[in-house]
Amino acid sequence: MANRHRKTRPKEKGEINFRTPKKAFDETIDAYVKSMTTTIQAIPLAGGKGTRNPAAPDARDFRIDVDDVVHAIIKNRTHLLCFYERYVEGNIPDPPAEGESVKPEELRLQHLYSRYEQQIGRLLIKRGIWATNGHVGAYFKSIRKERND
Repeated sequence: MANRHRKTRPKEKGEINFRTPKKAFDETIDAYVKSMTTTIQAIPLAGGKGTRNPAAPDARDFRIDVDDVVHAIIKNRTHLLCFYERYVEGNIPDPPAEGESVKPEELRLQHLYSRYEQQIGRLLIKRGIWATNGHVGAYFKSIRKERND
């Protein structure tokens, strides 16, 4: 039986990977939006510990870190407000209908936001907010170590 898996060519030196920063951006913004509504933590009543690890970051820390990344990339206040309206509030304009031409201003904004997505995604990876193993959940883990007093 023939191998049906798609063969990919090896990356050449200097080739830019656009997929990983975009994935980091999409998953982190999705987690950011979800964290806006899920800040209450449950305490198990049936025997478990009721305290969380104080060293582990929580949803507020996550939102602050993501905001810091966004503010580090987008310096223009108008673009920043439009960014939050577009991605956090979900007011993304509909794509043009088939056969309809795209206005130059809309095309410029699409390129601008695409560039912001890539830059923010790269910084999210660099700062460890989005783990390179492919998820945001690693951000919330902390390792407890014994103290040597």
